[in-house]
Amino acid sequence: MGDRNCFKNRWRDDFKLILMERLLQGKVCIITGAAQGIGKAIVERFAGDGAVVYAFDRQVGVMEQWVEACAERFGTRVIPVCCDITNSAEVKSALMSIHKQEGRIDVLVNNAGYGIEGKLRDTKSEDIDKEYFVLLRTPLLLMKHAANHMIEKEIRGCMVNIGSVRASRAFPIDCIYGSLKAGLERATQSVALELGPYGIRVNAIEPGCIQVSPLKEMVPFYENMGRNIPIERTGTPRDIGNTVAFLCSDDASYITGQTIRVDGGLLLPAMHQGPDIGPDQRWSRVL
Repeated sequence: MGDRNCFKNRWRDDFKLILMERLLQGKVCIITGAAQGIGKAIVERFAGDGAVVYAFDRQVGVMEQWVEACAERFGTRVIPVCCDITNSAEVKSALMSIHKQEGRIDVLVNNAGYGIEGKLRDTKSEDIDKEYFVLLRTPLLLMKHAANHMIEKEIRGCMVNIGSVRASRAFPIDCIYGSLKAGLERATQSVALELGPYGIRVNAIEPGCIQVSPLKEMVPFYENMGRNIPIERTGTPRDIGNTVAFLCSDDASYITGQTIRVDGGLLLPAMHQGPDIGPDQRWSRVL
């Protein structure tokens, strides 16, 4: 019965996408960190909206299990690209290949992430370097390459950077991750100003607590965390995919330089946020 209901829900969602105007029809899109979690959800939503999707990840073997089915289901092309985005030569080669194949790039989504939690005084310098390369340096270089291409081809394109609520709220164990995500969101504003005259929009999204782990042992964490959020649930990768698709569509043509927080109200209360909150401290008890 569970499998049947899952099929019915999936068919219903697919049918709704077919009936809807396909927001990204024919647009050529690059999504990094696409093998799983938020990246996979963005790929699926973009494919459902008619985009041609180039899904970048180091784990192409994982993607090959579902991208072909995704493309067939939505009647578009989803192309897995094996690429270490911290390697500038690999990135440049991959982008040149897409230029040659498609003749255009309309959308860039910088989603790839990496983070190590821990106290700053215990952090290794090589870990700082790796987080910097993945979370800030690479997105900046990808935006640079995409911008040059869009300007040369006179494409009124769009870029979205995936940030984090940790860019806005400090925690004692995320000094590196939080500061780099804050830097990416700040860079989003400057790049939006630079590229605005060319009709290129640049925005960011701050996901809150999103259920990205498929592990059963994480279910109690997500359930408990959800009870501490004003709308009383944690987010799903689909929540982020839907928001990214909107920002990359013509329906958002007057939005640029903005960071959209998608967190169910997580950061709204002036109270501690975490799974260890007592029953009398939860948001619903504040009202």
